[in-house]
Amino acid sequence: DQRAALREPGRLQDLEARLRKAADDRTVRLARLETLDAALDGTARPDLEALEGARRDAAEAFTLAGGAAQSARNALETFRARRVRVQDLQDKLAAATEASADLLQLSAELDGANRRRMKFSSWALAWWLQRVLEHASRQLDQLSGGRYRFRLRTDVDDKRRSAGLEIDVHDAYANGLRSVRTLSGGEKFLASLSLALGLAEVIQGRSGGIELDALFIDEGFGSLDDETLEKAMRVLDKLGQGRMVGLISHVEAMKQAIDCQVRVKKQDGGSRVELVRVSR
Repeated sequence: DQRAALREPGRLQDLEARLRKAADDRTVRLARLETLDAALDGTARPDLEALEGARRDAAEAFTLAGGAAQSARNALETFRARRVRVQDLQDKLAAATEASADLLQLSAELDGANRRRMKFSSWALAWWLQRVLEHASRQLDQLSGGRYRFRLRTDVDDKRRSAGLEIDVHDAYANGLRSVRTLSGGEKFLASLSLALGLAEVIQGRSGGIELDALFIDEGFGSLDDETLEKAMRVLDKLGQGRMVGLISHVEAMKQAIDCQVRVKKQDGGSRVELVRVSR
């Protein structure tokens, strides 16, 4: 009684409130404990070692995932930097393309993207071929009795091919052009001979005075009639004044037309070569 009388009334009220709260908390905890006991009834104790192993695996996977995420972030930064670089290069390319439009068009046309689908190399060859044909036409006109002259084809018959290096002949008898493929065997020989002579003239005229001292013609004479053969021999005889002209042929009629001959004779044990001079 004395101790109670010595205590302050406010202090006693606070202690009583705390006691009541403690009693209420105990009641709640006991009820919670009973609920947990009921929930755990019949359950086994967890395997702590297995759970620890799972935790370590999860931690390792988390570390690996973190590394992969960092690598992805680095790759993303690299990609962004490259994207900026690519965009810069594309802008420069667009500006250079616009500034070089005329040169690009010229390059395409020189590469064959033109009306005649002719590359610059073909054009250059056609230019030289035209010079050859100009000289060759004079020879062919003489050999053909004024019937044929060469023409360089300028149009395109086959859309899949380029123009510029096809040769036609103008036929004075038909008053029109025809392909060299339509010439007979003898006419083709005369055309080939004329082209060879035209080429020789162009080379001599364009190569600083270079002289062609020798010309060899292999066969083809057997396809000529007597009149055409005589014309061809006159032209070759004229060419032989100042250079050596060699003719390789099996035509018997030519044996009397060639002054100096090298004949190959077949005999037992091999062939024999002999030099023959014919007087005319």
